[in-house]
Amino acid sequence: MYKRQSFNSISKFRTDSKIQYAKQNRKNPTHAEYLLKKRLRLKRSHPQYLRFKFQYIVLGYILDFYFAPCRLCVEVDGPYHLEADQKEKDIHRQHMLRKLAKIKTIRFTNYDVINNIETVVSNIYMYMKKHWKLAPEWIKNYTL
Repeated sequence: MYKRQSFNSISKFRTDSKIQYAKQNRKNPTHAEYLLKKRLRLKRSHPQYLRFKFQYIVLGYILDFYFAPCRLCVEVDGPYHLEADQKEKDIHRQHMLRKLAKIKTIRFTNYDVINNIETVVSNIYMYMKKHWKLAPEWIKNYTL
C-alpha cells in the first residue's frame, strides 16, 4: 500500500546543519522569542493549551513558531529584517511556504512582541479563529 510522505519528512530539506542551527536557536532564543514562547506555551493541563512548535524546520526553512493544525507560521523579526535584501528573502520564503506547504506566515517585530505582547497574541488567536475549522470553543468565541 502506498503511504503518502509529508512535505516535512523529505530528508533533503532537513540537513544536519539546519537541525543543529534550529537546536541552537531553541536553546538561545532572542528576548522577544522567549517572551512569546513563554506566553504561547501553556501547560498541557491548561484549558487554553495549544502546541506551538518552536524553531521548526519546514522545506529547509527554520520557522520561529509553527502551529500545525491551521498551518500557521509566526515569525518574530529583528531589525535586520528591515534591510532591502532581507525583505526580499522573507517574501520569497513566505511565497515558497505558501505555495509548497500551504503555510501562512504572520510577522511581528521584536518591538511589538516586547511592548505589546497581548496584542500580538490576540492577532494570532484572531487568525486561528478565522482559519482553523476545528478550533476549540474558546478560540471560536475569542474577541479582542
